[in-house]
Amino acid sequence: MAITMKDVAREAGVGLGTVSNYLSGKANVSEEKRQAIDVAIKELNYKFNSTAQALKTKKFMYIGVLISAFTNHFIMNLLSLLERELQTQGYHMIVLEHSTDEATFTQHITHLINRVDGLIAFTNHLDVYTIIKESALPTVIYSHTLLDYKFDHIIPNLKFDHVMPDLLSISRTATAALLKKGHRKIAMLAGFKNIDISPDIIGYKEAYEQANLPFDQSLVFAANAPMTNPQKIKVLLATHPDITAFVALSYRQTITIWTELSKLNLLDKICIIGHDCSDISGLMHPPMCYTYASYSETTQELVNLLLSRIRSATESANLVIIKERIANEKNIPPIQ
Repeated sequence: MAITMKDVAREAGVGLGTVSNYLSGKANVSEEKRQAIDVAIKELNYKFNSTAQALKTKKFMYIGVLISAFTNHFIMNLLSLLERELQTQGYHMIVLEHSTDEATFTQHITHLINRVDGLIAFTNHLDVYTIIKESALPTVIYSHTLLDYKFDHIIPNLKFDHVMPDLLSISRTATAALLKKGHRKIAMLAGFKNIDISPDIIGYKEAYEQANLPFDQSLVFAANAPMTNPQKIKVLLATHPDITAFVALSYRQTITIWTELSKLNLLDKICIIGHDCSDISGLMHPPMCYTYASYSETTQELVNLLLSRIRSATESANLVIIKERIANEKNIPPIQ
């Protein structure tokens, strides 16, 4: 005779609902009861058919997470928080890397459709929208560059819930902090191809305008410039030997700028305002100034938006902008 959940509940001395909650992950179960259930399962050799349970309830209690790369510093720091937050809600994660390849993205969506209740996608590529829409999965997208600062130039109507950083605020805050200390020749590697609607460049320009100073576009390299970031840095330094500071808008940019300035023995002469780099800030003395967004706030917004969409289908889409902060501003060296 097949062993059932009733047998497990009887053996463990708990209610049937407690065993069901424990096996499905729908609710928290005390450690004492978890241990009793585990012992009963082993003694009775009970096999839980999670697939059959999911097909019956139409709930898998898994969330798919599509990431651009396992080497992305921000995403890696966020994943552990996401997992913990989802577990408090009774869910688990399936994480897949899609890189920038549309075929791989499509393949992963197909793989996840009948295995998860919803999707969190870290992507900046418009081509994946149709793929996600056709899957009919409740979805929340985290993107750095999907929308510009007015949120109406690229996508007039949001089709999915979005969470994104306030790039305009990041660049404006960092640039303004440098200008206050007397820096005037501030270089930047833009993250957008079109700098006319690029929020990072708009924030940079606004900081100059608010300080009643001229904006010099030659200090900015657009993302579509046909060279690597290290090459761009070398060109900027060659054409502007009087540069006194760089503003970085990502962890990777921070590392790249730091590395190039170190090779040229310019770290003590050119200031860097990094981004999301608390782990390396202290390697400089005094600690590097950097901008950052709250990981916990980002995680909460992603999970809350997704679970809300899973639990109650709605046509309207939400856009949540994560505000940035600045650390160690007092350590920016002044220009005399």
